[in-house]
Amino acid sequence: MATQTDPVVKKVLTEVAQFNAKQKEKTEAWEEHLRQLAADYQDKTQAKDVAKQAVSAVSDLTHLNELIVLTQEQIKKIAANTLKPGSKKPIDEIGVLDYIWDLPGDRSWSSKQKEPFRGKALDYYRGRKVRHVWGTGQLVKIKNKSKEEWYGIRVVLTCIQCKKNKMTVYALPGCHVGAFCYIYDRSKKYLADLRNQSLVCDKCG
Repeated sequence: MATQTDPVVKKVLTEVAQFNAKQKEKTEAWEEHLRQLAADYQDKTQAKDVAKQAVSAVSDLTHLNELIVLTQEQIKKIAANTLKPGSKKPIDEIGVLDYIWDLPGDRSWSSKQKEPFRGKALDYYRGRKVRHVWGTGQLVKIKNKSKEEWYGIRVVLTCIQCKKNKMTVYALPGCHVGAFCYIYDRSKKYLADLRNQSLVCDKCG
């Protein structure tokens, strides 16, 4: 004699089966993702080991400097793929900007057209808007009274005390990649570390 399953029980069993199937798909997808991550990590680790061996094998300073130049050029190339020289879009990847902050520009001496880019890699992105944690700023090259040229992200901050007065300041990177929390005035006088300090206007100060 056949027994009939209660419709409610049947519905619940069907839903459980569907849920288990979905969970299995998620689990399999997650396991594949982990396998891919492991393979990727292994590849990077191997590349890192090879690089270490290459550097350790060099005993001549000239050849070692060539490796440094190659490394810098590779950093600039990877950064360019992200920051897109010539683009007018605001830069969101402020950490990438930090990595090229101190790197030299174009090393070619064959053409006067490349003159603007002999200073620093940053020259390729000068004038671009940058989305800073304290607002949208602009990457600029500043020349102070002593004729020193330096770079900063120009941002306008509101006095933390009166909430009214605006201050044009310049954010520079520091020990934390992408933080740009060190604030200077146009003369490159240090003003504050915004991770640990607040900035007030002259009236409130």
